[in-house]
Amino acid sequence: MALASLAVTYPAIAQPVPPKAANACIQRTAEEMVVATRDISVVSAGPVSTNGVRTLFMRNNRTGQTAECRVNTIDGFVLSVTMTGGTTSPPTVQPVPPQATNACIQRTAEEMVVATRDISVVSAGSANTNGVRTLFMRNNQTGQTAECRVNTIDGTVLSVTLTGGSSTPPPSSSPPTQGNFSGRGQASGSVFGGGRQADASLTFNQNGFSLGLFVPPGTGAQVRYQGVINRLRGTSPNNPNSFVIEGRVQSFASSANGLRVTNTAGTCQIEIFDARIVSTSCNTNVRNSSTRFTGMRQF
Repeated sequence: MALASLAVTYPAIAQPVPPKAANACIQRTAEEMVVATRDISVVSAGPVSTNGVRTLFMRNNRTGQTAECRVNTIDGFVLSVTMTGGTTSPPTVQPVPPQATNACIQRTAEEMVVATRDISVVSAGSANTNGVRTLFMRNNQTGQTAECRVNTIDGTVLSVTLTGGSSTPPPSSSPPTQGNFSGRGQASGSVFGGGRQADASLTFNQNGFSLGLFVPPGTGAQVRYQGVINRLRGTSPNNPNSFVIEGRVQSFASSANGLRVTNTAGTCQIEIFDARIVSTSCNTNVRNSSTRFTGMRQF
């Protein structure tokens, strides 16, 4: 008597997702949703293609927003992240006072060592009984994110925690160590009062800097700051003539006192964009010596 053969079918065993691929998708999804990586989880994964590509199904644990992340599981390279559903951010219960917003932008920029214009508030949590609120911040250049806890009553920042994304932009080309630069725009403060059209002139080398602001053709209101450079950093990955100088002022002169040079102490921050002076902010211990300059990016 012949015995019938039995075919036993076992369910397919899903392949585990390599940690490198899972972490890459979590990081990239967090950047797309502008949240911390700890808020993102992998909830399931599709099959692996013949070239190692797999779709991971992602979820924002705070908002329920979902996404699909296509990743090469061999090298962990993310091919794409597509938002698929849910809300984009937690609801904001009430508007954030400008004082608190500006304080968080300032502190976050300091923590990331970038200009305040690169930082934005993307969402905000609810305020507790003490008026403390968490603002979710983003570096618009690098995608780096942060959480800023701030007292919305008086604008005091309690803490800034960097939460994800790249901490620095692509490596910047080295800025020059010496040169002469100029700008044209609006100067205010000191002898310029509430604001006047003015030119700016910068000369610097490894030993120090000299910054002048003057109303053309240079025979009217003018000031000059001289000092040493504390820090020189590039701001563009492809343009060495875009950089910021942070200087320590050692002397000041003004047309208000016949351009007599006065030894003093203070600070200057000077921004150069594409070889033009686009902003300066200087102050010293001398009375009525603080100025701000906003230059045109093209002229």
